[in-house]
Amino acid sequence: MNGNKYIALLIYLILSSCSILRSDPVQSIPENPEKVEKPVLQPGIPGEELPDPAPEKKPEIVYFHGNRYEVAPHKGHFNVALILPFYEDAADLNATSEIMFEYYQGVRIALESLEQQGLKLDLHVFDNRNDTNRTHTILDRPEFKKMDLIVGPILEEHLRIVSDYGLKHKVPVFSPFSTVNRLHHPNPHFYSSIPGYKLKAARMVQFWEKHYPNAEVVLFRDGGRYDMDFVPHLLDALQRSGKLSYRELKEKKGMDWAVELKRGKTSVIYIPSQSKQTVSSTLGKIFATRYDVVLFGEQGWLQFENNDFNFWSKMNVHIIATEYLDPSDSSTFAFRRAFRAQFVKDPGMFSYMGYDQFSLIGEMFMAFGEYFPSYVDQAKFKYLTTSYQFTEQAGFRQNQNLYFLRFEEDHLNDVTD
Repeated sequence: MNGNKYIALLIYLILSSCSILRSDPVQSIPENPEKVEKPVLQPGIPGEELPDPAPEKKPEIVYFHGNRYEVAPHKGHFNVALILPFYEDAADLNATSEIMFEYYQGVRIALESLEQQGLKLDLHVFDNRNDTNRTHTILDRPEFKKMDLIVGPILEEHLRIVSDYGLKHKVPVFSPFSTVNRLHHPNPHFYSSIPGYKLKAARMVQFWEKHYPNAEVVLFRDGGRYDMDFVPHLLDALQRSGKLSYRELKEKKGMDWAVELKRGKTSVIYIPSQSKQTVSSTLGKIFATRYDVVLFGEQGWLQFENNDFNFWSKMNVHIIATEYLDPSDSSTFAFRRAFRAQFVKDPGMFSYMGYDQFSLIGEMFMAFGEYFPSYVDQAKFKYLTTSYQFTEQAGFRQNQNLYFLRFEEDHLNDVTD
């Protein structure tokens, strides 16, 4: 296996750290109940005693990811609905269904591990085929009234439907993949595993302010869909900050980067393009200037074929990502071994995501039960590929975790603060 293929394999795995060999992450230490007071006489009926009142249940002390919490007594058996487009009745699996089944395999590994630690959770799996009518039909099923959490589906239009249901019936909703920027109605119990565009833009500007305060930020726009959707939020964040010099630079034929950039001044160049041809051509032209530049691109670049990562290292390329997997970490090895033993293959990126997300969900239920929404904002929870640190944004909870990864020789390094 040559260097680039090895790097590509590692990078494929990059897409919060919970090992299946780790000891029980949740420890409940119930305190002694208060003593029952002596029977009292019921007013108006002299000499008649009431039955002894039930002992008052005091909060339990729970240790979760190194933090101490007081938690009210809660139930111990939970029901979770997983709604994804599996397309299970299709003649052939398509790319979407393969991803969904890959994710589900990671979910199974997580739940089997947590069941050994005492978790009692029934997972109800539904296939909505990315059809809004099917999504409505699934939600109308009577068993949904007993759900403690709904995970999925994907795509913003489906998530808004499920969010409305969860808001009406007081069922929390967890979005596993899709970027969500707005809902029909504010929902404090809607959790998005990745940040929306506004929150992501703010995190990028904060990183640039800290590490490149004197640089000029150049936003190279190619007019693609992601460019048009995301960059306006980035421009707004830069304007609100007021600490960085910045400008837009639109792609045009015959562009001379030696003229466009400022010699003798560091340029932070953000390229939102998702086109391999645009990215490769632009990097080559910038490299020819020999100017002092720092380049930032999106996680999708890692999926381009035949990337020259040594060249990216020379170009000081940084990748902005929502997941980062350290292939040398012992927890990663443990998960990979368990996955191979059960499925006779290596896990893909969505298997890691399924494992991480349901490790978080299962551990939250074990620690806090149905009251987990009262505790989810209070700390940062680290798993294999990401951390979960939820904050309220745009009327719902978004995971604000974002990685800044830098190519150094033959591997990616996490240079996030």
